[in-house]
Amino acid sequence: MSVTDKIKALLSIKGKKNIELAAYLGISSQSMQNKFSRGSFSAEDLIKIADFLNCTLTFNIDDSQKIILDSSDIRENNTKITKTTKRDKASLTSKPLEESNISDTHQKDSPDKQYKKLTDADLSEIDFHRLVNDPVYQIDIASIYGMNALAEILEKARQQSTTETPLT
Repeated sequence: MSVTDKIKALLSIKGKKNIELAAYLGISSQSMQNKFSRGSFSAEDLIKIADFLNCTLTFNIDDSQKIILDSSDIRENNTKITKTTKRDKASLTSKPLEESNISDTHQKDSPDKQYKKLTDADLSEIDFHRLVNDPVYQIDIASIYGMNALAEILEKARQQSTTETPLT
C-alpha cells in the first residue's frame, strides 16, 4: 500500500475529504490532487496531515522507545521521545488479514493495485465492531479489498453499531 493509499485510508477513516485537507495545508485542491497522483509528500506534509487527522506520526525503536513527530517539530525541529512497553506496542498494532485470490480491481482505488473482490463470505468474516474502532484493521481491509470496499464496509459497520441495542 502506497503512502497515498494510506493517507486516503486515514481520510476515509476520519470522515475527512481531500478538499478539507488541501485547505488545512493551504494549497489548492488541484495541488492536493497532484500530491496524491505523484505521492509527493514531504515530512512536513506528513506531520501536518497527522495533525489534521488528530493522529501521530511515530518512529518505533526496539519496542522500548518511540519518537513522535508533531506540528511543534515543524517550527522547533524537536522530537519527543517516550518509553513504550511491549504491551503498549501490542495495542497499537493488529494482526493483518490474510490476502488470497486477489483478482478484481475496484474503481477509484490505486490503478496498479489488484484488490480481492469482496464476497458475502468475506464480509461475514469481518469484525464490524473492530473495524469501526481499529484504524490499523481498517488499513488492512483497504489493502486487501480497496478503498471503495472499505468505505462500503465501514458504512455497514456504522449502521449496524447504531441499530444495535445495548444489553442491560
